[in-house]
Amino acid sequence: MRNTILPNLAKCTMLLLIFFLLSPLHRFGLLHAKKSLGTIPTMHARTRRYRRSPLLMTVCGMVAASAMLLPALVRAASPPSYTPPPLPSPPPADTPKTAQQPTDYLGLPGPILLGKKLYHLVWSAHPTAAYVKQEYIPADETITHYDSMLLIERISGPMTVEQSVNLMALQLQSRKTRDPLTRLTVVNNQETGNTMLDFLISGETREGPIVEWNAYRYAPLTKDGGVVLFGLSRRAYGQDGLAAFMSKLSDTRQEGLDLLTTTPMPQPHEPPPPPPAPAKGREKKG
Repeated sequence: MRNTILPNLAKCTMLLLIFFLLSPLHRFGLLHAKKSLGTIPTMHARTRRYRRSPLLMTVCGMVAASAMLLPALVRAASPPSYTPPPLPSPPPADTPKTAQQPTDYLGLPGPILLGKKLYHLVWSAHPTAAYVKQEYIPADETITHYDSMLLIERISGPMTVEQSVNLMALQLQSRKTRDPLTRLTVVNNQETGNTMLDFLISGETREGPIVEWNAYRYAPLTKDGGVVLFGLSRRAYGQDGLAAFMSKLSDTRQEGLDLLTTTPMPQPHEPPPPPPAPAKGREKKG
């Protein structure tokens, strides 16, 4: 904040001082000291009149100084802008996700049927008490090189569908600076309270480029808050795959949106806790 205000303040002070000397305002001070200081350079030596309109110059100086200082003051008074975390790019080929057996945190172990494909649970994460994410892919695909994936997220707490969609859209907008292929569309359904966000992103790996289309369907978790996300992700790899993917995107996009819209929304819930281990009682002596 100081680095922004102080240089501008110094410039404005210098401008005001210069235009003060060129204006009639100095009559109240410097003009009375002309006997000791000599002729004031802003006045004509013989006519003792000002060479330019002092009032106009004073006004111009004040306007110029205000124009320089005002942006710094506005930035200082404004709260710091929120910079959302960047949207993750497709994972590099040399950093695959773990292949360990995933934990079902949502009570949705799968498989889940979407269209004519069955999707099996392959990865899950529960980084905070309020956030859970699980991913599903067909049996003949891998988590590091999939063509189609389902994802389900649960966000507990006061988060609303609108807030969740806006946050994701903000991340995608910021991504456009480094990924020109990024684009997004948002469609709200007032009757159901659901919102569909679909977007396109791209990334680079050692194996070549990756293009990824995603459709996220958001719905309220409960009437008191929270969000459920049901998503479909499709990828293509390499220059040839990217070209073929983009040429068919118009048709595959609409087909994917229709699938997500017509498929019943998953209802995540806390899975039942495992039964307690039997207590080891002491054997009674006869």
